[in-house]
Amino acid sequence: MHRAPFWPILLSLLCYLQVSAQKQGLEVFWHYTPGTDQELSAYLSTDTGLETCYLLLDAEILEVRLSEGRLKESLNYRYANSELCITLDVKHDPRARIYIRYRLKKQSLEGSPFVNFLNPGLVINALNMEGEAGSGSPGLLFPSPLEGRAQRFRLNLKLDHDLNIESPLETEYRVVEDEYIAHFMLSSTALSMKDFYLAIGEFRRFDADDLEDEIARQNEALAAERAERFERDYKKVLYFISEKQNRIYTNEGLKKLAALAPSETKPSFPKISELPGEATKLRISLALVENAFDEQWPQHWASYWQEQLDSLDWQKILRKHQVEGDSSYLFWQFRLKSHLAKAHLQWADTLKPQSKTDSLRLHKARYFLARRKPLSISIRYRLQMQKQALEFYLEHGDTNLVLPLRLAGELHYEDQQKTFSIHAALKAEDTITLAIEKAPRSLYLKEDAEGLLIWQEQRPLNYLLYDLSKAPSPALQRAALLELLESAAPKLKATVVGIALDSGEPDLQLLGLSKVKELNTNGLARLKSSIEDLAAEASNVKVKQKAREVLEELEP
Repeated sequence: MHRAPFWPILLSLLCYLQVSAQKQGLEVFWHYTPGTDQELSAYLSTDTGLETCYLLLDAEILEVRLSEGRLKESLNYRYANSELCITLDVKHDPRARIYIRYRLKKQSLEGSPFVNFLNPGLVINALNMEGEAGSGSPGLLFPSPLEGRAQRFRLNLKLDHDLNIESPLETEYRVVEDEYIAHFMLSSTALSMKDFYLAIGEFRRFDADDLEDEIARQNEALAAERAERFERDYKKVLYFISEKQNRIYTNEGLKKLAALAPSETKPSFPKISELPGEATKLRISLALVENAFDEQWPQHWASYWQEQLDSLDWQKILRKHQVEGDSSYLFWQFRLKSHLAKAHLQWADTLKPQSKTDSLRLHKARYFLARRKPLSISIRYRLQMQKQALEFYLEHGDTNLVLPLRLAGELHYEDQQKTFSIHAALKAEDTITLAIEKAPRSLYLKEDAEGLLIWQEQRPLNYLLYDLSKAPSPALQRAALLELLESAAPKLKATVVGIALDSGEPDLQLLGLSKVKELNTNGLARLKSSIEDLAAEASNVKVKQKAREVLEELEP
């Protein structure tokens, strides 16, 4: 084997190429690997000024450096909307070149109408291969001057042995290695990238008709592959649509759906942001539902996600919309559907004979679907110890409504707590009686489990005073203090205001200071030292200022 002469020849060749490259606009190095992302490097001319801009479509820029025979410092650049602009130092050598290294994603290439994939290989700007030139896309794979000028173009391309090339470039040399062939090609004149084309494939000789047939076959194969991938990615929503419409998707139908663009619609319930998964896939799922159900799509969109999400996640979305005050018919329809399901009922049952209890539940659901917001229930308490009973006076004000409800909570005694639960069918005004053995110090209602009813309690004074010191949560203590600050009698007002001033919470302290003017002489005398302390030492500026103003008003 005589390999010794090869390396001197190759070295001479590369030196020649480097010298000649100084005179051309663009030189690209590319080792093409079928079926993957492509990584390329390019040398650009520096004779266009201190800032040079190129079009390079959908690339990931990995490196931008100055080249003066060897790679030197990194250069400042910006890359946005497929435009790459590079800034040069005012003192740069005019013989220098700009070196860039970049990556092109396979997915981006597959999405371009100017790229057709073969198996193996690809075709770029196929329309330029037959017919008039000028049909190509500038900036596709290779940098193209932003202003569109033509440039000399050298392409150094490594390919597997069984791959061939067709392009308007002239082949100067080939270097054959064990694993690949390096093709060194050059445009004979300045070339506009709109006129450029490139075919890489296993064809032995170039024939436009054969290549067109091959592109058509490969496009069909790619379309089938995309349809298969689409069916796999959107299997659940496609099955949902098939089941609702009693239909089967054909291969041709899937190919058309695979081209469906993500929907721009903003569904109100459930929202895209509330759902698991990638936003683009969610919007394509939405587009499928819109396409299948036309004007009825919102109903089916919500039904689909009710089926897909587990019960806890679905209930979380329902609670979120209710807290946000969603009053849409769609939300309340599904909100109350969930309410009925707990009693093993559904909307269709409204058309069937039912038991009295179920009839009341269905009537309640219809009522709230028409109302589409929670209902406030006014509650007052009365102790009837001679009857050993605690009476709840309830009122909701709608004379046409008989409302099934459950009152549940805790009775607090000096040394123990007892739970209670009462089921009732409530009229517009009604009284519910709870049997007790002794008088509780206070009681605490649980919130309505369904979130459809809001209790508006008128708590008696003895309950509020108990809440101030022994309520089971700081929130209840705070609520009692706020209530007493507004409603306490003059004899009790000083005590309540004093608690607010000593609370350490600026908003309560400010509210307490605003109530000082309502105190009698004895109350003012009791609290004057507390007000003076706040005026001198309060950490909150507003509290300190307010306390000083109150003291000034108290001065005779």
